[in-house]
Amino acid sequence: MPLVYRHLDYVNVAQVQSWLQSQGIATELRNYNISSLAGEVPQGNAAAELWVEDDAEVGRIEELLRELRQAPVEAGPDWTCPACREVVPGTMGECWKCSGPRPEQI
Repeated sequence: MPLVYRHLDYVNVAQVQSWLQSQGIATELRNYNISSLAGEVPQGNAAAELWVEDDAEVGRIEELLRELRQAPVEAGPDWTCPACREVVPGTMGECWKCSGPRPEQI
């Protein structure tokens, strides 16, 4: 199970995980803690990590991540998930907590 992505901001890693899973790629999130879930940057080298379950997907993931970094992000206002009532950043197309769709996508 190789490491494919890491970042100090848990939400950033969760967004990438959600996007990869929407592409049919099974991943596992590791090395995050309560402070990172609360939006605080952890001290030292405690970055959240995203691991892929299938070694054969690594090349595809690298290409998808390159595309993601090059894609323009249309920031809209933060929105509230209709399923779990979580406030979600405007740059996300689905809820980071429950993967519920953005209201205008329903």
